Amino acid sequence: MNTNFRIYQLNNSKEARNIKFMNYEFLVENKINLSLNLYNEVYAGEVGGRDEFYDNTPELCDYLFHKFNMNRPADFKGHSLSTSDIIEIEGKYYYCDDYGWKKVDMEAKPKESKVQPIKRAEKIVKDYLKAQPLLKLHNDRPSNRAYYTPMWDEITVPMLSQYKEKEEYYSTLFHEMVHSTGHSTRLNREEGMGNKFASHAYSREELVAELGSAMLCTNIKIDTEVAFKNSVAYIKDWASKLKEDTKAIVWAASRAEKAARYILGERENAK
Repeated sequence: MNTNFRIYQLNNSKEARNIKFMNYEFLVENKINLSLNLYNEVYAGEVGGRDEFYDNTPELCDYLFHKFNMNRPADFKGHSLSTSDIIEIEGKYYYCDDYGWKKVDMEAKPKESKVQPIKRAEKIVKDYLKAQPLLKLHNDRPSNRAYYTPMWDEITVPMLSQYKEKEEYYSTLFHEMVHSTGHSTRLNREEGMGNKFASHAYSREELVAELGSAMLCTNIKIDTEVAFKNSVAYIKDWASKLKEDTKAIVWAASRAEKAARYILGERENAK
């Protein structure tokens, strides 16, 4: 049986810096309550064979601790695991202490944000998720990464409150939604799903996602100069990796349009 896990490390806020590398006893003595607002999610993954290899959760935490210190995955964005880091396993949180792990309560309590949702964009997201009941969206916890996981059919993006510009949030979310249309149960862009980072197929899929995101933003007129420049720069970067593929942009634009139509509910026109 596979077990999902997430790794969190303290962000750069003043409150987080005050407890960085502090043991659990320090938290208790100073009556410090932990909150996911103090942390960034730096990795999400799964391990298999828990029943076979691990007798209890602390053993699994120890396994992950050694794995991410000695042989960490290439896409791991954090530092070596250490005291004050958090591992989430099946919805339960474990604090890395000086010796061993302490089960702790963690609640995400988003700070009030001046960044407000855009109704037109929210409707697109809501309608798409309603039409795709198996697709899950995780946008309710602090994170410094945005990604789509085909294996779990899950989208993860930072919280809206983490963005300075709301348009950037929706541009990012639309990008991952376009990736999700490539799932085998939707438009089945098998050639771009789950390929190695920066490979030819991966680069093509990134073009599809960014072009599709730009189309969706334009459709509801929420593109801004900042978001537009970021999108153009992103497209140029991935296009440069396909400089020998003269038809890459045309190929990607065609699939991006189908993805955008699919998300907007125009299923027949997206086939």
